[in-house]
Amino acid sequence: MPDWNALDDAYGSAATVGAMLEELDAGTGEADWDVLWSHLCHQSTVYSASLQALPYLLRAALKAVPAQRIEPLVLAGAIVSHADSVPVQVPGHPQLLPLLQHCTAQTLREVARDDLPEASFLHLLQARLAFGGERVWSRALAGVLEGELSGVCPACQADLYLVIDPPQAFVTH
Repeated sequence: MPDWNALDDAYGSAATVGAMLEELDAGTGEADWDVLWSHLCHQSTVYSASLQALPYLLRAALKAVPAQRIEPLVLAGAIVSHADSVPVQVPGHPQLLPLLQHCTAQTLREVARDDLPEASFLHLLQARLAFGGERVWSRALAGVLEGELSGVCPACQADLYLVIDPPQAFVTH
C-alpha cells in the first residue's frame, strides 16, 4: 500500500484521494469519478499519486460489470497517456499495463457498441492505445474527442491549432 501522505495530487497531499482509493479497493466506498479525475489527472497533469493509483483502478475495473469498467479504465488510460515516464512503471506491478490493456480489450468486446455512447467507445480506444505504448496517438485521439488538434505546418514550421468541431471549424497559428 502506498504512503499516500508522501505522495502528491492536484491539491497537494494525496491523503484524501488515497483514502478514497483504499475504500474503493476494500469495497466500502463508492467511487466519485469526478473527484478522482480532479485529484489524479487534473487538466491532463499527472502527479506522483496518479501512477500509484493505477493498480487500484485496475482492480476497480476487474470487480465491475463491463459497462461499469469504463470510468476506471479511461482514467487509468489518461494517466498513462500523460505520464512523463516512459515506459510507465509502478514498482511491484510489472504486468500492470498488459493487464489494463487486456481488461480494456475485453470490455470493448463485451459491451455492445449499440449500448455504448460513441464518446465512451473512443475513450476506451484511447486508453487501449495508451496501455499499449501508443501515448502520442492516445493523446491525439483525445484531441479529436475534444474537437481540437495541434500540429506544425509542413511548409513554414509554424505551430497550428485546429478546431474541428463543426460548425465553427478553423485553423490558426
